[in-house]
Amino acid sequence: MPRKRHITREFAERLLLMGAQTQDRLGFPWGNCLEAAYATVLGVDLDTVPDPRNRCQGKDAVCATDALPLRDPAILDWLAEDFGLTAISGDGPHPPGVMLRKGGVPLFWIASGKSGRGYYHAVVYSNGRLIFDPHPDRTGLLAVEGWTILVPLGPLRNRVLPGWVVPASGVAALGQRPKMGRRRKAKRPAPVKPVPPAS
Repeated sequence: MPRKRHITREFAERLLLMGAQTQDRLGFPWGNCLEAAYATVLGVDLDTVPDPRNRCQGKDAVCATDALPLRDPAILDWLAEDFGLTAISGDGPHPPGVMLRKGGVPLFWIASGKSGRGYYHAVVYSNGRLIFDPHPDRTGLLAVEGWTILVPLGPLRNRVLPGWVVPASGVAALGQRPKMGRRRKAKRPAPVKPVPPAS
């Protein structure tokens, strides 16, 4: 049985890599590694991921820099409309609670951090392991500083992790991490003895 899980993991990774998208613009403020990482995880072409910087004519770096704050809202709207998903991001080397056991189908997520080229960069990870770097040199990150996972919108959205608040905007706020372990049954109140009616 463990061997079967390992085969499933290898198959899922190969399937993801078959549709992997390499970024076609490099460096700040033009680099589209984040769009390429989303395209790879979702199995779509890079051109389908919205990028507000596309409206900037030529190489107008001021326009591209001004368009950067519009990038995340455009991607969140696209995820919701086309896939019924939202993105939850946080700081740290991996999303809490998603370091899965060795076997089984991996959870693909987007890791971010500094690259060896000195730029903030986004790549695709699974279980703490680099699966795909959209940059043509494929060198990955120096260290993972942040993460992004995709979760369904709707009733399941609020069940991603206990203690998480995921508002409709798709931006998550991490509350106090609850203690994990067995859930204890609530104690039943002591039965109340009926009082005889007064005569």
